[in-house]
Amino acid sequence: MKRFACMILAVSIMMPLFAEARGIEENEVGAYESGGTKVAVATKKKDASIEEAPDAGSPKPAARRSSDVMVDGRKGNFRVGLVGPGFAVANRGIGPMMNMGVEGEYFFFERLSAGMQIDVATEFDDFAILSFLPYARYVFDLDSHPRWSFYVQAGVGPALINGDSFAADIAIPGGGFWWQWTEKLSVGADAWFHIFVRDNTAVGFSLSPAIRYQF
Repeated sequence: MKRFACMILAVSIMMPLFAEARGIEENEVGAYESGGTKVAVATKKKDASIEEAPDAGSPKPAARRSSDVMVDGRKGNFRVGLVGPGFAVANRGIGPMMNMGVEGEYFFFERLSAGMQIDVATEFDDFAILSFLPYARYVFDLDSHPRWSFYVQAGVGPALINGDSFAADIAIPGGGFWWQWTEKLSVGADAWFHIFVRDNTAVGFSLSPAIRYQF
């Protein structure tokens, strides 16, 4: 009986202690979970800030250079140009002349085009050459100087000399360059070596400034 009473007394004393210990444990667990949640939230925010930092601090995309635009955009586009006034000369009694012309070309590829140049050269007296010159042109772009481009060209077409004599204008070789002024507009120079095939074959050379617009 005494043992039973002692056990009842011991249980009565231990129950409040056990309940208090259990409450402390639950509070600690809750605090830990709450702290863990806070840590998780803080970590999440920190991760988000780390992910967002490059976007916020990264530089804006640089504006495309005009030359790059042209390189990326020539294919499938047309370009027209004004050639001259420039200098031309030919042998067989023709001598020095002033030349001027217009041209148009279409880019089948980024660097390869075909076009037509209509050019007139005259000495303002009694001699003039009117040429209709279909040509092909290949462009070389300079990576180190993106605004500059050089090209080679070749063409064959009819020419009218002094308004009454026809000749074949074999324009090989030819070449030139341009500097990209704006995204669409360029300035440069255009040169041709001409062989005028007729009864009295003549050779000539022309060099002219050129301004061109792509659309």
